[in-house]
Amino acid sequence: MNKSTPRPLADIQSWLLFSLKNGHNSYLVGSISADRYLVIDEQRLPLVMNIIHQLQRGATPEAIQENLAQQRIHTDVQAFVEHLARHGLLEESPEKDADDEEASRPFYSQLQALSWDIFSISLDSLAGRLEKLSRYFRHLLLSLALLTTLIILGQMFLGDHHFTLAQLIRVRHHLSLPLLVMTYLSIPLLIIPLHEAAHALFAAEKGVFPKQITMRLYMMILPFFSLQLPGLYTLPPRHRLLTIAAGPLMNLILGNLALLLSLPGLAAPTGWQAFLLTFAAINYATFLFNLTPFLPLDGYYILSQWGFKELDVRSNAWASVRRWLQKRTRRLPPLYLALVIMDSAFLTTLLYVGIRQINSYLLHWSNASSVRALSNLNPHILTLTMLVIDSVIVGFAIYRLSTLMGIRQAIQKAS
Repeated sequence: MNKSTPRPLADIQSWLLFSLKNGHNSYLVGSISADRYLVIDEQRLPLVMNIIHQLQRGATPEAIQENLAQQRIHTDVQAFVEHLARHGLLEESPEKDADDEEASRPFYSQLQALSWDIFSISLDSLAGRLEKLSRYFRHLLLSLALLTTLIILGQMFLGDHHFTLAQLIRVRHHLSLPLLVMTYLSIPLLIIPLHEAAHALFAAEKGVFPKQITMRLYMMILPFFSLQLPGLYTLPPRHRLLTIAAGPLMNLILGNLALLLSLPGLAAPTGWQAFLLTFAAINYATFLFNLTPFLPLDGYYILSQWGFKELDVRSNAWASVRRWLQKRTRRLPPLYLALVIMDSAFLTTLLYVGIRQINSYLLHWSNASSVRALSNLNPHILTLTMLVIDSVIVGFAIYRLSTLMGIRQAIQKAS
């Protein structure tokens, strides 16, 4: 690329990102087609868009710099052009390493960095259908969520039906083998697709369509599906928040409907009633778990949007603690510190539970008659296998977390 004539992507626009109480709103500047963005404050937005428009018309950074100097506007145009290049917003941007690519994708950066991709499915062909279905979906989903929840609460507090989530989970012991298999199959075939479809339909109402859905292993332990929605943060703030919350709301509705259908047999559930109660329990558990404020769950993005009004509050919180520990700042926001403590506890618990569950499966597998002879032949094989798997998981977690928190980069600079 000729360094004197850099060209920004043709579809670069600006959108309101967060409305702040102090009046200093923040904006998103970038390209939906490339799914690359910059966060710009309201005061700098006119200057940034002015430079981008001049670059798109073929002006050189030197000419723009001279023009701004005549207007007594002091800024480094060449540095801004390099910033655009690093974030993939030029027509011919230089090759980026993984960390640069993650940094330019605010919605997916931490998610990609701490996950291992298993497979992806393209959803580009669904844009037309989603646009048609999205016209009335928002009102339908919100109405169903409110109506079914009120009915369930009425049954709990005013009716004769009293139950807890733990009681619903225990109902699975009444399932026959075919219904138990159906219950497990309902998770990947019904619950997850409907959860992700709710996100997609809310976004499609405002012209944002999913690109692909990816199955990932978060910290190489927690399997989950991630829906890529290029342009999610270009949605109006309120609709953006509803789009993120739509998935958990779908789980709430599915749980409510299944529970209402099974209420007549709640006292002694059998057969299909036991299946419906178990189905309801799975959806309620998914709803509650998804609302916890930790990556990669929807609750993390709701917290970022509604509570902190930041794209990547997790990275900002860890960076703030790191600067404080390095004595580069005296001020450590209490909310950031609380978030780091909770996040550390969540990751530690996730690793502990995940590794313990994997080891439990390995022990159960070793007791099977088909492999018992192998384990008896060499009792150290199972122990070594468990150590290798556990070491890989912990090693991956330490490596990726040290990268995200800046520890690895600091060590490299020191050496």
